[in-house]
Amino acid sequence: ARYSSAVPHAELIPISQRANVFVFPTLSDGFGLVLLEAMASGLPIIATRNSGAADHIREGIEGFVVPIRRPEALAERLVWCRENPEALVEMGRAARRRAEDFSWKRYRTSLAGALQEAMTKGGP
Repeated sequence: ARYSSAVPHAELIPISQRANVFVFPTLSDGFGLVLLEAMASGLPIIATRNSGAADHIREGIEGFVVPIRRPEALAERLVWCRENPEALVEMGRAARRRAEDFSWKRYRTSLAGALQEAMTKGGP
């Protein structure tokens, strides 16, 4: 296991290529874009609900969402990762596929559609 504090963005790809799982136990972070970046790199996620993870991670498919301030829950998931390397690899593949659902292109298309609908309806 290796813990990395803040690193320059240019170093993230080589670090993620050596990792087996991305852990983001934040107490307060409305949406951690870093989650989607890690998923796009094929990493399964362990994160708290306070990171926006519950909106992007299906429990046991792309990773796990753990409660905040519950280190034992985080430890349980890390042990599971160590004991289930084959399942963890598949979870990483699922994370990569799921990240594709949140591309900037899809976001722009969705936003444009919502704006068009709002303009068509004409206001409150």
